[in-house]
Amino acid sequence: MLEEIEYQPLIETMARLNKYVVEAVEGLEVHALTDVTGYSFSGHLREMMAGSKTTAVIDTDSIPLLGNVLKYAKLKQVPGGSKRNKDFLEDFVRIDENIGKFMIDVMFDAQTSGGLIVSVPADQADNALEAIRKNGDERAEIVGKVVEAENVDVILL
Repeated sequence: MLEEIEYQPLIETMARLNKYVVEAVEGLEVHALTDVTGYSFSGHLREMMAGSKTTAVIDTDSIPLLGNVLKYAKLKQVPGGSKRNKDFLEDFVRIDENIGKFMIDVMFDAQTSGGLIVSVPADQADNALEAIRKNGDERAEIVGKVVEAENVDVILL
């Protein structure tokens, strides 16, 4: 269903090696780092937080998405694994009532090559972002913060 113009950004994103992000944050105090694959952004982030007994608060508007991801979610082009991810994670992830249904689908997407989530101390976040962008991932963003543990591992705002 992809339009011709959508292929190149997709291929470039999936072909980008995660090693460049890892190299970019070398020397910083990395608390956790994981790739985003079939368990979804929310699932992998939940694992990071459960291991550290903390909670991640995510600004979903800051998540860098490929151009028409939400368009395809609206067309119901969502893998079956995404629903299983959401069902499994419902006790660990709090979803703000203002997040649209299709963004929720994206946050539990059973994707195969979604980049990395890197957790560094707040005072190193800007330096990490700058280093990652300089090392080739211009779309990298700071998407949230880690706070003391709440009754869930991830809060999506």
